[in-house]
Amino acid sequence: MMYGGTSFHADAVSWLTFTAFPKPFAFTNVLIFFGLLKGVTMLMPDNAFRLAFTNGLMSESMIIWFAIILIFEIRRDRKVQKHK
Repeated sequence: MMYGGTSFHADAVSWLTFTAFPKPFAFTNVLIFFGLLKGVTMLMPDNAFRLAFTNGLMSESMIIWFAIILIFEIRRDRKVQKHK
């Protein structure tokens, strides 16, 4: 099936393979940070801080993930500006 002069399949595949982030970014998934922080929590002694830390694990994981994306975007923008 032709779509705009090229095959529709080729357009769909090229769109699906495009990503704005490099492949190692898959390891910056929020759930991975959650699991790491949960492991840290299991090493803590039973006290009030452990309970408070456990209650905010997903929020803390999201903050770490957004911070990594922000750092990546700032570094990429600086690299683009340097090449102009």
